[in-house]
Amino acid sequence: MTGYRLLAIHAHPDDESSKGAATMAKYAHEGNRVKVLTCTGGQRGDILNPAMDRPGIIERMAEIRREEMAAAAAALGVEHEWLGYEDSGLPEGDPLPPLPEGCFALEDPVEVAKVVVAKIREFRPHVIITYDENGGYPHPDHIMVHKVSMIAWEEAGNPDFAPEAGEPWTPLKLYYSHGFVAQRMRLLHDRLIEEGKPSPYEPMLRRWEENASDIMRRVTTQVECGDYFSNRAEALTAHATQIDPAGAFLASPVEVQQEVWPTEEFELAQTRVRAELPEIDLFAGIEPDAASTANAVAPAVAVDAAENEAWADADQAAENSASGTIPSVGVNAKSGADTGSAGQAGVAGQAGLAGQAGLAGQAGLAGQAEHEGERQ
Repeated sequence: MTGYRLLAIHAHPDDESSKGAATMAKYAHEGNRVKVLTCTGGQRGDILNPAMDRPGIIERMAEIRREEMAAAAAALGVEHEWLGYEDSGLPEGDPLPPLPEGCFALEDPVEVAKVVVAKIREFRPHVIITYDENGGYPHPDHIMVHKVSMIAWEEAGNPDFAPEAGEPWTPLKLYYSHGFVAQRMRLLHDRLIEEGKPSPYEPMLRRWEENASDIMRRVTTQVECGDYFSNRAEALTAHATQIDPAGAFLASPVEVQQEVWPTEEFELAQTRVRAELPEIDLFAGIEPDAASTANAVAPAVAVDAAENEAWADADQAAENSASGTIPSVGVNAKSGADTGSAGQAGVAGQAGLAGQAGLAGQAGLAGQAEHEGERQ
């Protein structure tokens, strides 16, 4: 499968390596163009790797994180571009302190969306990956990325929105990435315990259990990408200031991850092409020549994963494309199966893909932060 374009919109350098990294590496290796937009420079990130907590690092954090990002992009084989906004940091305290003046999270979402729309119109992605309404976890920059991405998704094909930003382009599918899945983490945790090794997963598992949170209820799409877990590990390692080798991202060897859970998980949130759920491919339903005909597809209608309803007739495409935009809808993935039962290898169709693919609102609990103690 070649000739497709995938755009991933992220808040900070290292987010691309912890959310959908192996999937991006897979598609890039197969001959597709994959690009990462990083909205901020991560300037306010703490040093999360004790080995990097030494003189001269925090003073050069912005420069070092740019170097780390370049190495990570090379490891994944993807294109990369900075948007140049200022990291907001992760506020702490009760009450929370105000966000710093001039930071990304305080920008006007519509104005930022215009910048993102310009990038979309230039790159012309078929698929966009972003965060859910909780930001994946409630970091202000992640939540801002969600807001901006959704505006850009709706408006990139609208010739009346930011006409100075280039020729309109209509992306066809939008996904939320879901990084840490409780069932996957439980399997990795159990393997470490069986081998008599300490597990960094226990605190997160405990929080998930306390909150009865299960992100697999929202997953619609699992991409088998175990062959590229080594690229993911290399990219994570490149972010040396942020990723502790003893932490959750790298605690389990690549070979064990490939055996236990060889997929990465996504939620099809919006689509303008027919989708049959569950999926195993982010480009499913997109014709290879859609690059030149993105404004000539049928308007989307709601998909019921249980009944797999028929979609609108493609003959309506020309009429709808005349306006320059194609309506999109949320995806209702209401398969009734149990969600992602432990012991499954995570291959789509076996992991009990179920639940809400729309804005469920409950999945991004603070306890679901993909970085244990992340401070970006």
